[in-house]
Amino acid sequence: MSFEAFNAIKKCLTDDLLAPGHTGHCYVASEAYYHIVGKEEGFQPCQMKVDGVSHWWLRRGSEVIDITSDQFGYEVNYWHKSARCRGFLTKEPSKRAQVLIDRVMERINKD
Repeated sequence: MSFEAFNAIKKCLTDDLLAPGHTGHCYVASEAYYHIVGKEEGFQPCQMKVDGVSHWWLRRGSEVIDITSDQFGYEVNYWHKSARCRGFLTKEPSKRAQVLIDRVMERINKD
């Protein structure tokens, strides 16, 4: 399921899921993956500034899940001293994450 969810999330990211004033999907993608499989698998949400902009991904021990890493033209240092594991803004999926989760589950169930 984790590989399927990862790929389905990438395919379901659309501009309507962007937060106002943001140009990337890292938060909503990480949040959706977390609620689909990451929470049960022990992943933690992490965040730091990359090129002056907030960036989110998931981490479990030394394993990193960054669904939107391809937005960068280089390898992100997920172990930088400014990287912090923290909670998402809401305990339950946000409205945007729930829309993405619904799309992903529909896509997975179709295939």
